[in-house]
Amino acid sequence: MTVRFYAGYNVIAIDLDYRHALVAGNNLNYSCLLSREKVIPAAIQTAYLKQANALVYDVSKLIWTKHEHGR
Repeated sequence: MTVRFYAGYNVIAIDLDYRHALVAGNNLNYSCLLSREKVIPAAIQTAYLKQANALVYDVSKLIWTKHEHGR
């Protein structure tokens, strides 16, 4: 089953290797950290959360997904 999600978003920050990104919706109700890896390095996580806070996103509402090892 393929799940598709359609919405406008803005890339706020992205690393040079395109492994991690901070994206946000077109209002203050939506933001997320994306990663090609199962774990976001602490330094990148901290930097992106600071940026989101500076833009007045409520990062306390972020949902942190745990990824299992393997697939």
